[in-house]
Amino acid sequence: MVGINLASPTLLDQHIINTIFHCLRGVHYAILILQKDGEVHVTTTLSTQILFIGLAVLIGLGSSLQVCMVSAMGRMRGPLEAAWVSMLASVLGMAILLGWQALQQRGLHLPVPFERWWVFTIAGVLFAVSLALAARGIAPYFALTGLLAIPFVIGAGFLGPRLGVGLFFSAVIAGQMTGSLLLDHVGAFGLDVQKVTVYRALGVVLLIGGVSLIRWVR
Repeated sequence: MVGINLASPTLLDQHIINTIFHCLRGVHYAILILQKDGEVHVTTTLSTQILFIGLAVLIGLGSSLQVCMVSAMGRMRGPLEAAWVSMLASVLGMAILLGWQALQQRGLHLPVPFERWWVFTIAGVLFAVSLALAARGIAPYFALTGLLAIPFVIGAGFLGPRLGVGLFFSAVIAGQMTGSLLLDHVGAFGLDVQKVTVYRALGVVLLIGGVSLIRWVR
């Protein structure tokens, strides 16, 4: 396999990760603002629709970063091994979120025993130990790769019913393609550089145009 020094991240890689994680944190806060007492308050105004589409695009950007990081791990350790590290982080992140929500609401809408916070605490500890062992020998931030998958599945449940599955998925794909072109352009995480060309940029513009058609043309 092609060797990549995953234990020595570049300054550019760190800036990319920080930027995307801040964007996804914004997605999380935006969803919290739209929720109150467990009920989601949704309006049908144009501004709300634009906000939802923007959130879906940001989710797509995060997804492109996850693919890039998994690709880098895959070249170092193999695709199955990279997927395993990513999945462990995904389950750990969900255990933390569900445990916190169960603690705040004193229960979840899940069958016994998954409505209790302590179940997710135990699961979180087990997956945290497993992730720490599986991620030995690579840069610590690669252990967080799977967290980037969480906004997608949560967004599918929150934004999908409000935008429609077609519009949600189109916006996510537009974000994925935009992010992937930029990551390829700079050769993030030691991957091969593939410069943005006029035709590749035009492809992204057409995708964004497709999102507009799906939303506003009936």
